[in-house]
Amino acid sequence: MKALRYALWTLLALIVLAVIGVVVAVSVINPNDYKPQIEKAVESHTRLDLKLNGDIGWSLFPIGLKLNDVAADLDGKPFIRVNRLIAEIDFWSLLRLQPSVGTFELDGLNAELSKNKEGVGNWTRIVAEAPAATKTLQTPAKAAPQPQPSQPQTAQAGKPLQFDVNSVKISDAQIHYADAATGQKVALEKLNLTASNIAPGKTFPLDLSFHVDNAKPQMGIDATLSAKVFADKSLKKFAISDLSTKVTAQGQPFNGKSVDAKLTGAVTADLDKQMASLSGLELQVANITLTTSADITGFNNKPDIKGELAIKPFSVRKLLDDLGQPDIKTQDDSVLKKVALQTQISGSGGQLNLKPFQLTLDDSNFKGSLGYNLLSGFIGADLNGDQLNVDRYLPPKAAKGKTTETAASQQQSSSGSPSPAANTPEKDLLPLDTLRQLNFDVKLGLGKLTAENLKISDIQVQATGNKGLIQLKALNGKMYDGSFATTASLDARSSKPTWQLHNDLKGIQTLPLLTDLAKVKLVSGAVNLKADVKTEGNRISTLRQNANGEASFNIANGALEGMNLTAKACEGIARLNKDSIDTGNWPDKTPFDQLQGTVKINGNTLNNTDLSAKLVGLALGGNGTVDLKQMALDYKLGLRVVGEISKDKACRVNPRIQGVVIPVKCDGSLTGNSKSLCRFDTARFGDVLKGMATQELKTKASDALQKLLDKNSQKSDGSQQDSTENLKNQLKNLFK
Repeated sequence: MKALRYALWTLLALIVLAVIGVVVAVSVINPNDYKPQIEKAVESHTRLDLKLNGDIGWSLFPIGLKLNDVAADLDGKPFIRVNRLIAEIDFWSLLRLQPSVGTFELDGLNAELSKNKEGVGNWTRIVAEAPAATKTLQTPAKAAPQPQPSQPQTAQAGKPLQFDVNSVKISDAQIHYADAATGQKVALEKLNLTASNIAPGKTFPLDLSFHVDNAKPQMGIDATLSAKVFADKSLKKFAISDLSTKVTAQGQPFNGKSVDAKLTGAVTADLDKQMASLSGLELQVANITLTTSADITGFNNKPDIKGELAIKPFSVRKLLDDLGQPDIKTQDDSVLKKVALQTQISGSGGQLNLKPFQLTLDDSNFKGSLGYNLLSGFIGADLNGDQLNVDRYLPPKAAKGKTTETAASQQQSSSGSPSPAANTPEKDLLPLDTLRQLNFDVKLGLGKLTAENLKISDIQVQATGNKGLIQLKALNGKMYDGSFATTASLDARSSKPTWQLHNDLKGIQTLPLLTDLAKVKLVSGAVNLKADVKTEGNRISTLRQNANGEASFNIANGALEGMNLTAKACEGIARLNKDSIDTGNWPDKTPFDQLQGTVKINGNTLNNTDLSAKLVGLALGGNGTVDLKQMALDYKLGLRVVGEISKDKACRVNPRIQGVVIPVKCDGSLTGNSKSLCRFDTARFGDVLKGMATQELKTKASDALQKLLDKNSQKSDGSQQDSTENLKNQLKNLFK
């Protein structure tokens, strides 16, 4: 018992002596007397040239160190400057093995960081390299021990941290960075940070502000942050509450505009449980406000998440203006003024789901679900929208201009020399490498769609993509009193992508379709069409040239608009009747009961060899081609007279005219006046007249011979009659 008592008294005496020694040292020793030795020691072990220009002070209660006006140069250039450094630790807290920092203050820090053209940073050269001779004499270093599997933490390693800080203050700090290789320069200036009563297991306030200047692009950023921060003693639980940040940016990216961003909310995390929570997080950038709350568990590559996300209605046009960006030119200036999003977030095992998902775009609304797999990159979507007018979002028609091909040809014809546009190389249509990375399954429904003036309803789309094979499994809908069903595929797995298209139209009214699509009034009626087309390539011109396929069509109860083939037929009949007829006031259309044919698709050319139609008193037949590149047609038609055509006397049909084919020629641009496309074919009409004259001669000769033979047979006996009948048949064959 006495031994223990003596030991305690001895320990107490040692502590007292240590305290007395420290007090005497602090009172007697002046650290400023040792500044030359300190500077020399630093210079001998580093490349730094240290200058302690100000006073050095220290204290015991609390234990503190004060440095003033400290400078360090590196290789003759400024590296670090400090106006004032104060660090104080409570003496008695050290004896309790619970250190408590009373004050840490850093004022006027200025650091100059740089990289040379070889990419070597000056901070890597602080420590001087060992002399070559020393390196030679050094013994070979032992092989580094192999890392051992991590072991459970010992009780000592897991002991809670006991460390308190009464006050931390960093003021007017600056860090400059320059890269000689890229010319980039970044300056962090006016850095100020304050925090107080920092201790594990307690919540403490934190305030931060700074300014950043960036050279490429030229941009300045001012930022402030305030929050309450919590960390438990084991540093496994963290919380940030009352978070409030503000960032203001301006410079070249914003064309003179100043852009504000704000972030508020709270964040908590538990590393042991691998849990994190975002509560009431709100991000504002210009006029966009995004809010979210979410719970996340599992910080590995397969986290589980559950929460919500919303973007309040905002104007895209105002956003662009706030960001100093040019406005989007559209045909309708009232669009892009209301965009909003709202969804629930969920997912596990690397799968992220947005369901229910609701997107608002002006007066269009889409609802459904979206999904994304973080591991495979698979995208799934199932959306349904009420309406969408694509034309409202397209560039103004006046801004579209002419196509490169047309403009180039016109410029060449007017100037006599090729235009620059004509020599511009054509670009690929699709990014094949990107398509090969896609993995998706998308379903889309839309109540009403307007695109290029086409009015479509009840649209259903299903498309998939996997490693470059894109399949449009269904594109169905209704339009112009009919329906359509389309399937297609694109195989982009090779350098020459192949395309396939199958289209089936039923009962679609052609006149409003063609009028809305191309402002062409060519034919009316309900069309049924089936088409199968294949092509390959990745440029528009190549796709056109390689197109190959077939289409069949029939149009019921319609009319050829802008042309009157009946009038052309009557003009021909009038000539045959040696009469004249005025068809100038006849309507510019040709009604028909049925128009049908098949089309062979060969590049830019459509070949039709079996066009047929039933008109009033006429049967139409013909063949011809359509040049899609020039939007022109070239057809030869024949109007066979099968019955009465008109009540006009000049257009009367008699046995002589019955069966005659009236030739009509149709050629010219499909984009011009369709009334001038078709005309009476005078050249071919000469052949018709020759044919009619020959037929009339045969008929007259046959009739005359018949009369002669009949008269002769009445005067002869039976044997003569048989001989006469044989002669009659032989002579008649001569006129066939």
